[in-house]
Amino acid sequence: DAIAGRAAEAAVAARPGVGSDARMWAALSAVATRGAFRGVRLVLKVDDDTYLHVPRLWALLRRVPWRTPAIIGQCELAQSALYTQPFCGGGAGYVLTAPALRSMVIHQSARCWNSTGHDDVSTSACAVATGSYMVFHSGFHWHRPEEAPADPAFVTYHHLNPAQMRQLHARCHPARAA
Repeated sequence: DAIAGRAAEAAVAARPGVGSDARMWAALSAVATRGAFRGVRLVLKVDDDTYLHVPRLWALLRRVPWRTPAIIGQCELAQSALYTQPFCGGGAGYVLTAPALRSMVIHQSARCWNSTGHDDVSTSACAVATGSYMVFHSGFHWHRPEEAPADPAFVTYHHLNPAQMRQLHARCHPARAA
């Protein structure tokens, strides 16, 4: 969430009542428009309490059609009791392709800016509104490993404290954890 840097964070902090939506839009806009990020094909967003299995993420990213506008993650395409619009959970993480990101930033003010207080809600809605495909991937988990079915191919688990992250890392990479 901090990729946009101090200037964007300061601008957001100066506006009372602005939540994670504005911080995320500042970060996504920075990635899409700043020269340092030229050539970026994919952007991953996860929360800081999410364990990321990097080798499995790389395996997933190799298969992502990065020229197609898409948001990939634990996505719900249909409306449900929990969500009144298409939704990809941001805590567990999602991947945006560069075409999706560019389209979202171009249309941000006209079709996307909707301060919901939850950046994953507004980002998901914007991705769909600007023509991106939502791609469900079962490896992004909103819950801790003990709260979800066992998944030997997981990419992320959300809501972990540092001790739980170290334990999960030791289980996933026993040689490295020693």
